[in-house]
Amino acid sequence: QCVVNAASSYMTGSGNYLSLTLFLTMKTAGMKNIYAAASTNAGDTTGFALVGQTWNVTFPAVLMPLSVSPGTGAGPAGTPQFFTITYAAPLSAADISGSQIIFNPALQGAFSCYVLYGRGTNVVAIANDNASSFTNGTLGTAGTLQSSQCSIDLSNSFQIQTGNIINLTLAVTFKPTYKGLMYVFSNVVNNSGSASSFPALGTFLVVRVVRSPFGAVLNAMRENEQRAIALG
Repeated sequence: QCVVNAASSYMTGSGNYLSLTLFLTMKTAGMKNIYAAASTNAGDTTGFALVGQTWNVTFPAVLMPLSVSPGTGAGPAGTPQFFTITYAAPLSAADISGSQIIFNPALQGAFSCYVLYGRGTNVVAIANDNASSFTNGTLGTAGTLQSSQCSIDLSNSFQIQTGNIINLTLAVTFKPTYKGLMYVFSNVVNNSGSASSFPALGTFLVVRVVRSPFGAVLNAMRENEQRAIALG
């Protein structure tokens, strides 16, 4: 029914009041009632009640990428990161042919983590260094697509289609040499070949983890200190 962007959602408190702000992407259109309930640490609850005004959810009149989740984030190179990109089409999700996704400081395919997605074939492809050729694989199957910048775990990548919305989840691992602040760029193409703009939907900071040999030395010193204390 919806996607919650946890990275962009937040709460604020003042005295006896708590305000919760949620960034939502709805998957279905129509009139939506908003209900909420509150509970205390002691277990007391208000029960659900209708709050606010009825929300009329409409789909975009144009083909467009809506968001990426997380919208902002950070993580170490060499560790899988999960990105969900949401696309919308005026007619239906079936009218979306595919998209391009680029993880890079600048909007360019060469020497970036450059991915193609095909809705109808359930396939993604990753570009080589100069973006002159692609290696593809099927979402949800065993295997990994590799480039010098990143890899995609196909078994943990998938698409979900609901109404006019597609959510594409990619399990991406950035290579240790590919670090720094990455923008997540994406566009979307329909079956007629019309393409949307190619905006930056979010950012992700890729951190390189450096393991110093001094860490092993310190651990050995701590272990020997504990043994010495035990022996008196």
